Amino acid sequence: MIATAAAPDDGLPVSARAGHLTHQSSLRETVFRHRLLGELGIELLSRGIDFSYLYSDADRDGYDMVVEVGALMRHIQLKSSVAGGSTREVPVNVRLAAKPSGCVIWTPFDPAMRCFTEYRWFGAAPGEPLPDLGTRAVRHSRASADGVKAIRPGLRSLPLSRFSRLPDVAALVDHLVGEVRA
Repeated sequence: MIATAAAPDDGLPVSARAGHLTHQSSLRETVFRHRLLGELGIELLSRGIDFSYLYSDADRDGYDMVVEVGALMRHIQLKSSVAGGSTREVPVNVRLAAKPSGCVIWTPFDPAMRCFTEYRWFGAAPGEPLPDLGTRAVRHSRASADGVKAIRPGLRSLPLSRFSRLPDVAALVDHLVGEVRA
């Protein structure tokens, strides 16, 4: 588990902190992306690895950010959920498979500790394409006027069982760029 600090004593019950995470999803995604980039950056810098990153305001092409180390470019789709919550699968954009070295990083977040509890990884070795996403369709969360939840053809549902559990950011960096040391 990554969480090491004591739980904050702000008077809010954990359920209230978790509830706040379900609102303002765009802001939450931006904050979590920056937090993850910070953690990745610290690990890469501590290894003496030169890197750069880019991120997209919209993940239309299947990725939220790109991390570049040397000739390696990792297109990354980010997913987050409340640690210990009921989320057991995430939608993944099929366009990610067309990107070199595409991968998905899923970060369960503990609202009491205010940190990621682990990292979940779906991808292949550096330089390899994204593994097959399968055929499990994703449906819209809202139904039409006729009560039908249409299929979202550009997304596949990826279950938690397809993700590798990584204990810390060092292991995540090893998966992202290999065991590169300066």
